[in-house]
Amino acid sequence: MHHEEIDLGDKAGEQSVATGIDDVVKVPLVLGSVMGLTGQRVVAVGEVEFFQRS
Repeated sequence: MHHEEIDLGDKAGEQSVATGIDDVVKVPLVLGSVMGLTGQRVVAVGEVEFFQRS
């Protein structure tokens, strides 16, 4: 099992992360902390895409 922690910027648009891992069959997405989350605000993840190396 491989574990990799990444930080995503607080911005819209594409944010690419190259991992170089082979034979992936499962990717759990865990949000560890969110900046500015107060009161009635919620977190939304709009889209996550995975591509194979070519």
